[in-house]
Amino acid sequence: EPLGYDVTNLEGGIDAWSQLVDPSVPRY
Repeated sequence: EPLGYDVTNLEGGIDAWSQLVDPSVPRY
């Protein structure tokens, strides 16, 4: 977790993650 987030939680937190880490990540 180099940036302080858990990649195992991306399934449910991709929306928040995309905004916090990389706003360019497409949100589904």
